[in-house]
Amino acid sequence: MDASLTVIDDVAVFSFSGRLDTLGAQEAQGYFDANLPVETACAVFELSGAGYLSSAGVRIFLRAHRLLTARGGMLALCGAGPYVTDVLKLTGLLAALSLFDTQAEAMAACRKALREKYAMDNWDHLETARDALGAYRFVPGSGQAARVLILGGLRDVLRADVTRAMVYSRSFAETGYSLGFGGLGGSEEDYFRIMGEMMTIAGAMFWLPADGQDAADYLIPKEDAGAARLYTPFNISFSGAFNEYVMFESGEPGGAVLTDLVKSLLALSARRRTDSKGVLALAAWAEMAEVYGAGVKTAPFTENAPGDKEMITRAANLDDWFERDREPRARDAACLMCGLCASLKADRSPFSREDLDAAFAPSPAALSAKKELFLAHGAIMTKTPMPERMADLDKETRRIMETADFLDMRRILGASRVRKAFIGVSYVQEINRERREGVEETPVDMKRLRALAMVRYMQTLGAAKPR
Repeated sequence: MDASLTVIDDVAVFSFSGRLDTLGAQEAQGYFDANLPVETACAVFELSGAGYLSSAGVRIFLRAHRLLTARGGMLALCGAGPYVTDVLKLTGLLAALSLFDTQAEAMAACRKALREKYAMDNWDHLETARDALGAYRFVPGSGQAARVLILGGLRDVLRADVTRAMVYSRSFAETGYSLGFGGLGGSEEDYFRIMGEMMTIAGAMFWLPADGQDAADYLIPKEDAGAARLYTPFNISFSGAFNEYVMFESGEPGGAVLTDLVKSLLALSARRRTDSKGVLALAAWAEMAEVYGAGVKTAPFTENAPGDKEMITRAANLDDWFERDREPRARDAACLMCGLCASLKADRSPFSREDLDAAFAPSPAALSAKKELFLAHGAIMTKTPMPERMADLDKETRRIMETADFLDMRRILGASRVRKAFIGVSYVQEINRERREGVEETPVDMKRLRALAMVRYMQTLGAAKPR
């Protein structure tokens, strides 16, 4: 067994090659113990040269995992061949260990873990702000340039002008965080006539079928099975590599109005961030005092278009097309939200009018009357205590999906009130329009799809690990 160490950006990268059997494992353990820097919290085990792994080798991984986790960091495995991967599956450790295809992916996960450790260790010294709504604490995030991808356009939906040719298929892996319209199903007839409000967040999909039942549904895969695909004529998506996290706490017991909070986030971004161009992609776990929602009751396809040929948001069509809350749908609940907002006061020269129209479909009257545009969807969950300190929205979102009960999903209206929220913010640098690929008519394993959707009452979700 051969071993080497390289330290990159405070991450210890150990490369092991040869056989990790009883003898090789002893050598690898000795090398790791002798060479791991005392203050190092994250390490990568590069295994592309390791052709054999036994239980003795697995014990090294577990010991390193426990040691680094205790330091507030992580162990990331990468480059494992088929045999080593099979051994990890057989021992049932893939749920506990982080396994990545490439060293670059493993390093990205470690850098994220180090940012989280820094934030938790220095929480009281992080930047803060306060305004009329409440208090804000800013947690550093990724330096990656944020991009939003838009498929289709909201105006087609609001005109009820969607055709079958405009519906496209996407895998869960392509829609980490997104909102729009869509549905799930094994064939076109399963989803086409009932597509409704849709959101994906942290690998899960929530949607409100437009079947007249006003009953939301959801699917939380344990892995990206490939068979589980969503179908959409309009989708706004962005990655979960947020540039910053914001911990917000309202100054009023009744909470802050959601639209006012969005305005404050836009104003703070303009003052604080040189990379802010006036468009923010947002995701959040929020403690809601009140939730107001809305949902389309009829799938917005050409065959269902209003008789007056006007938009479904026209006053004369609203009641026929939308289920809108006039009283709070939920009180004292948790809400997982995904949204996009834009300041009409900012210099939006990086973004074309067509791109903003595709996302928000504002009317001329709205453009003249409003200072911000905002669209958000949310999954309403039973109230779950929110930690006082957080630094990773993806991890916390997965945790609440494991522990809380799902209640509802729909578009979240601006009148909703927020008591506390942990918000992932991406300062959008580009808006790209996605090229349509069309629905993939591949066979769907419905048995597996249904198994993935089993209610959490029947099984406990494992921690989702990148692969």
